Amino acid sequence: MKSTLNKLTFLKSALIVAGIALITLTTQGCSKNFDNDFTDGFRLDHRYYVHEQLSFEIDSIRDYRCPANMYCIWAGDVDIFFKIYYQRQRIDTMVHMYTHNENPFDIGGYRWRITEVSPYPGTSARPGKTRVKMEIDRVI
Repeated sequence: MKSTLNKLTFLKSALIVAGIALITLTTQGCSKNFDNDFTDGFRLDHRYYVHEQLSFEIDSIRDYRCPANMYCIWAGDVDIFFKIYYQRQRIDTMVHMYTHNENPFDIGGYRWRITEVSPYPGTSARPGKTRVKMEIDRVI
């Protein structure tokens, strides 16, 4: 009788721990929020992991927006060149920041939206400080 009661108590405790672990994993797996870690944006030539099967690197940027304090006929755009690693494959892609059929884009069950590229052309910021801000959310 005592042995059955001990087994039941152990199973009950194990079930509670497993439930808490499952809730924690589910909450962490739903969305990758980079806001807390990368408030100043993502750097070039650095690999970032969304999860173990999905990572990315910003390879280069071509910025042809109208410089600050200038008047232009066309506002320009920014081309962002990515290397996206998904399930052991590398996907080389280029996204226009202001083209709505390319930004946001979906890869690997996540929606990627580029929100800002800095510094803005014509500002006094150092060229080596280029940063890209984006939102990466799990598509449900």
